[in-house]
Amino acid sequence: YATLPDGYPSVENFPKALDLKVNAASGVYDVVALYNWSEESAVKGLSFEEDLGLCPKTQYIVYDFWKQRLVGIVKDRVQTEVPPHGTAVLIVRPLKSSPQLLATSRHITGAFSIKQLAWNQSKSVLSGTSETIPYTIYSLYLYVPDGVTLSNVDSDTRVLFNKLEGNLLEVAFQGREKPIKWVLNFTNQ
Repeated sequence: YATLPDGYPSVENFPKALDLKVNAASGVYDVVALYNWSEESAVKGLSFEEDLGLCPKTQYIVYDFWKQRLVGIVKDRVQTEVPPHGTAVLIVRPLKSSPQLLATSRHITGAFSIKQLAWNQSKSVLSGTSETIPYTIYSLYLYVPDGVTLSNVDSDTRVLFNKLEGNLLEVAFQGREKPIKWVLNFTNQ
């Protein structure tokens, strides 16, 4: 990398993070980009109260968008490794006792493709409508609490697969031109 031109801010003055507050059909949550401006990998930390203005007593579920993995359930702060000159994108949502949407494969915010999302507590059903790209695989990434299992996936398009690793569920559909309606049925063990 070349040296910075005269008058350009020094690396110490570059932003450490960017926080997008989302309030959409996909929910109310934060999408946070953590930056590493250095030549080496670095562990970057984030305080929910100080950096994001979130309640430090609330439990949050954190999902790493680029790595497509569940970081964990945390209360007040999170740390993650960020590669040299890289960015980690974390989705931070208040933890619910029911299965909940974390992200989609369509857009980094998780909000762009979700047109409708609803949880029916009495039936243990999460349903929604998603806008997809024709002939492209579209995935939903969900948090499933311990003791809860996915019993059935119903959709008005082809369901390609669903897989559960730990508490992270991925459900993939074949994209198409018109919106996809999907229904996920859960049971308590």
